[in-house]
Amino acid sequence: MRDHGSFEWTPVPELDGRPCPYVVLEGPLTKRVAALSLIREDLYAVHDLFSRAQDARDDVLSSKALLFGALSLYGKCFTQAKGRGVNLNPRVVFKSHGAKLSHNRIMEMRHQFVAHAGKSQVEHMVIMLLLNPDENEKSMRGVVGHGISAHGFDSRAQEECLEAVREALLYVEKSLEKARDVLLKNLSEVDVEWAYKNAIWPDI
Repeated sequence: MRDHGSFEWTPVPELDGRPCPYVVLEGPLTKRVAALSLIREDLYAVHDLFSRAQDARDDVLSSKALLFGALSLYGKCFTQAKGRGVNLNPRVVFKSHGAKLSHNRIMEMRHQFVAHAGKSQVEHMVIMLLLNPDENEKSMRGVVGHGISAHGFDSRAQEECLEAVREALLYVEKSLEKARDVLLKNLSEVDVEWAYKNAIWPDI
């Protein structure tokens, strides 16, 4: 099977408008900084998706796509993270009772509605046997399904979701700042000549 989802990428960082040499950092602390940066990026996208979903309520397909995207990205930050090596623990992240409840609702929708076809309260389907309304000519006229599924939030639910996202972002921002500070402190002990000797110079 062709790998359509992968791509190659080479960073070209700049300082003062000019490409600059760089050293690719490795190690557990670097991996933590990278993972927290990706989680922060996902949470900002989730915030944007939840915000846009309210404006797209009249377009069911777009609204559902925004909702599914938000729930998937949000869940990714709190579920198993073999690739990133870091995921968020809701018991540590959420301090307010309201944000904890909102988080639990979001994750239930993610698990039971988006990621799996579980026992969800947000989608229903009824299969019905239609009968001829004329009782003088009784007959079975067909089988049809009538259903409904969530495709967006009302403004209150949207605000509750955004509250959880904002609290998670606050936690991630603080954790990322702390991890970066430790990484910078460790790097202050590195010899600058070693850094230049091991640097990658962008092609310019």
